[in-house]
Amino acid sequence: MTDYMYYDLAMTLIPAHRRTAPNYQCIDLGSGTGASAIRIASSTTNQKGKVVCLNVCPQQNRIAQHNVTKSNLHNQIQIVEGDFEQVPFPDHAFDLAFSQDAFIHAQSKIQAFREAFRLVRQGGAFVFCDVMAGPTTTDDQVEQFAQDNAIPDLLRPEQAMQAMRQAGWKDVHCLNVTKDMRISFQLMLQKVLASLETHKHDCDLLEQYCQQIQRRIEQIDRGLIQCEYV
Repeated sequence: MTDYMYYDLAMTLIPAHRRTAPNYQCIDLGSGTGASAIRIASSTTNQKGKVVCLNVCPQQNRIAQHNVTKSNLHNQIQIVEGDFEQVPFPDHAFDLAFSQDAFIHAQSKIQAFREAFRLVRQGGAFVFCDVMAGPTTTDDQVEQFAQDNAIPDLLRPEQAMQAMRQAGWKDVHCLNVTKDMRISFQLMLQKVLASLETHKHDCDLLEQYCQQIQRRIEQIDRGLIQCEYV
């Protein structure tokens, strides 16, 4: 549900004449299986605009290509294998760069933000949504969370905003959407629990996934993590 929200937010930042231009271009940095790009391409009125899905995982890219073809959006969405810290596209190629739940894995947040800055045309926008450290989270808890989740670090919102400014972005704002993230996790949990009921013979992986979601909800309630749009 949150990809609709950040796309709507980004659209308010881009002039209407650019959104309807035939060379309108978006890029999803860390696109996973392409769900966000498919929703965005399906909802846009600009049928000539293009969305690029950039993702480093070949397995996810194959699934994304299948999903794009199944959705009959192969003329609008391009799947590209690549790293969002070294994007294989020229400067100022896109009107909008966006990312959801991906930059948390960046080895260098500043480098990832610099690449987004390099890619976006003047007058364009970059919006990302990710998990960040909560308001009461200690430095030890941040370090432990990073270790437990095999990520380089976990930024606080003010650190993310500072890193974006260091990368070249001038007009930087942060919006807390933790309540929406909690609702998303609850909906995911309901789906997983329903799957457990219908796939009882093969439930080990689903049970692990269920435990992970429950842990995230508990971490939100404790204030350990929060979700921010920047």
